Amino acid sequence: ILTATSGLSGTVLLALTKILQAQELPYFRLSCVGCIVMLFALLYWLVRVAKIPLPRPQLKWVILRGLFGVGETPAFLAVRAGAPVGDVTALTSTNIAVAALLGRLLLGERFTAVQGLALMCSLAGAVLVCRPSFIFPSDVEAVPLYAYLLALWAGFNRACIYLTVRKAPEVHSLWFTVTTVFLNSIAWWGLAQAEIVIDYTLDVFVDQPHVAAAWSIALGGWVYVGIAALSKGSQYFPACVTATVSTGTSMVSGYIMQAALFGTTPSPITAAGAGLMTVGMAASAFAARTPRAPVEGPAAGEEPGVSELASWAADEFTSGLGTEPLRRRPAAQGAA
Repeated sequence: ILTATSGLSGTVLLALTKILQAQELPYFRLSCVGCIVMLFALLYWLVRVAKIPLPRPQLKWVILRGLFGVGETPAFLAVRAGAPVGDVTALTSTNIAVAALLGRLLLGERFTAVQGLALMCSLAGAVLVCRPSFIFPSDVEAVPLYAYLLALWAGFNRACIYLTVRKAPEVHSLWFTVTTVFLNSIAWWGLAQAEIVIDYTLDVFVDQPHVAAAWSIALGGWVYVGIAALSKGSQYFPACVTATVSTGTSMVSGYIMQAALFGTTPSPITAAGAGLMTVGMAASAFAARTPRAPVEGPAAGEEPGVSELASWAADEFTSGLGTEPLRRRPAAQGAA
């Protein structure tokens, strides 16, 4: 439920940015105001009420989760550039198969036929959804290719979120939420102020402050729900499970909202691409059922190396239905 909620929340926010853009209202500035209010409320509850500490050894993973959360912002830029909401949510599903492939390539491990099927379906589906002009030159409604590349990059960052949260199971999920909300607020306000994106000013609400307050609370609430649900769900399940449920929910709800709110139904080519990506997700989930020995980590007291982290990441995305964190080797015994 948590991971499905995170997928649905992300789709709602993508739809809202398109709606506000059409009405010439400031999405990023309103979101920042709502997020700042949520930030202070969360910090007060964590520090003064619940008094939940943030383990210092896990601080780096909390910060990384926030940075990768900012890395999902290109999905909103893709929608504002003209990419349909359903297409953007579909393209994020490629992170499942591609992350598994990269993990296997880094480690030289066996790449199964099912994983190969998942990769081919995901990549072929991405091509059909993007419809690049050099393959589909007659597509008169082609969206700029960079918009789809932004969506793919956002999907990669989503994959990194699954992993960083799993690396810090002792951290309360709301600390991940605090960091992500804080960094997103800085990034979104900076994008708007630097005019990197076209975001309207808050002056339009001078005579209607209650409307601005309502939008800010609504946007901040949805951001909080999505971030908190994703962080908590990622702590419970391996990345392959979280990615499949979250991305699948996001893809289905994305095309439903695309048709219901914007009157845009997927073309047969786009529908075929989304179908292939769904097959790719299903194949990735099926491959995850294959049992595999736990990943051997560093000795006690040592930090894991790059190869050990890569091996653990590959296991999370391809064959980890267990919930064991990176296992450490026993400390070396002294000479007799």
